[in-house]
Amino acid sequence: MPLSGASFARQLGDETIFLRTGSKNLPVIDVNGTFDRKYELVAEDFRKLLQEQSQGLTLAVLHKGELVINLWGGKADVVAGRNWTENTMSVAYSATKLIGALAFATLASRKQVDYNDKVTKYWPEFGKHEKDVLTIDDILNHKSGLIKFSRDFTLNEAKDERFMSKLIEESVPMWAPGERIGYHALTYGFLLDQLFQRIHPKKQTIQEFYEKEIRSKVPNGDFYLGVRKEEAHRIARITLDSLWQTMKNHWDHFAVTWPVFYAYFKNGGLALVSGNSPSFLSVSRRDIIPYNDIDVLQFPSTSALGVGTAAGFTRVVRQFWIGGVISEEIWRDLEKPAIFDEEDFVLGLRRWMKHGLFYRKIEKADRFTINFPGNGGQYVDVDQKRDLIIVLMRNGLRGGLGDPAFDGIRRKIIEIADED
Repeated sequence: MPLSGASFARQLGDETIFLRTGSKNLPVIDVNGTFDRKYELVAEDFRKLLQEQSQGLTLAVLHKGELVINLWGGKADVVAGRNWTENTMSVAYSATKLIGALAFATLASRKQVDYNDKVTKYWPEFGKHEKDVLTIDDILNHKSGLIKFSRDFTLNEAKDERFMSKLIEESVPMWAPGERIGYHALTYGFLLDQLFQRIHPKKQTIQEFYEKEIRSKVPNGDFYLGVRKEEAHRIARITLDSLWQTMKNHWDHFAVTWPVFYAYFKNGGLALVSGNSPSFLSVSRRDIIPYNDIDVLQFPSTSALGVGTAAGFTRVVRQFWIGGVISEEIWRDLEKPAIFDEEDFVLGLRRWMKHGLFYRKIEKADRFTINFPGNGGQYVDVDQKRDLIIVLMRNGLRGGLGDPAFDGIRRKIIEIADED
C-alpha cells in the first residue's frame, strides 16, 4: 500500500477513511473521505499536498455522475481549532466565474441572446464613453476595459441595482473597448448580472436563475451564490501565506510569474487595480480579508463569491448539462476555445478562451478542459468529453502563481478517467 497503516476505501459507499500523514517535524493530519480504488495514487498525492498546507484542503471529482473522490483534511479555522469536515464550505474566489459564463450559455441555448449582439441592444445607456462597440462576447471575454468603475463603492451601494447601473454607464474603460483581453477580477460579476437581468425574459438575476434552475434541483448541491447567514458556522476561515512564503512561491515558479511582473510594470499596475476594485472585495490587500466577513459572503456575485463544498461545486456544474438548460449545440460550440494563446493585458498571462470560459490543453490529447483557477489556489476543471469535473479548494491561500502539485493531480485524474 502507498500509505503504510492507512485504511483505504475500496469502492464508493465505503465508510469514511482516515489516512494519517505526518513526519517527525510536522504534526499528524487526518485525511478524511472516500475514493474509488482506481484513484489510490491521487489520494496519495492529496495526502502529500495536505501536508504542505497551513490550513485545510478538499478535493472532489465527479465522473459520469459518480463522486469518485471526496477527500478533505486540515483546519477550517486554526485559531478556533475547528477541523475541516465533509460539510465545511469554503470560498471559490474566481472559480465562481464559471457559473456566470454557464448562465449566459443557457440564454444562448434558448435563443434569448446571441453572443455577437451589441450590449446596447439590451442596455442602451451602457454605450457612453465609446462602450457602444462592445458585444456580449466582449463582456464575457474580459474585453470591456472596465476593470474598475468611475469610483469605488461600498457593499451597501452594490446592493442597489439602480445605483450600480448608473455607475457602470458612467464608467470610462481603461483601454479601447473590445480591443484586448484584460482580466476583470472583481467588476466582472457586476457587469454580467446587470446584463443578464436585462436579457432574461423574467428579469431574473444570475443568483435567482441559478437557485431556481440549477442548485435547487441538485441533491446535496452545497454551492451558493450568496450564502445564507445561518450557514456561517460551516465556512472555513481564510488565511494568507506569509509575505516570505509568497515571495518564495513566486521565485520557485519564476517562469510563470515573470510575465505577470513584466506586465505589471509595463501597464502601470493594472493587476492591482483589477484586484482591488471594489475595495470591499479586494484580493490584493494583506491587512484585511473581506472574505471572512459573512455580510460580504451573503452578497451574490459571480466575480468571486461562490461558497460551498468541493463536492457541491462539482454537482451544480454538472447540472448545467444534465439538466438540459444548455443545448447540445452550445455544448459542442464550447468544446474548444476561439481565442488561442492571446496575451492578457492586465496579468500578462496567455489565454485560451471562448464565451467567458477559460481553457487548458490536455497533455498528449487533442482536446481541452474548461479550467478556472481562483485566488490562492482554488481550481475547477471540466472535461466535457469524459463527463469529468474536478474541484480543489483551500482556505490557506497560496501566494504566487503556478501549482505543480495540483497540475500532477489533475493529470492523473484525467489519465485514469480516460481509461474508464
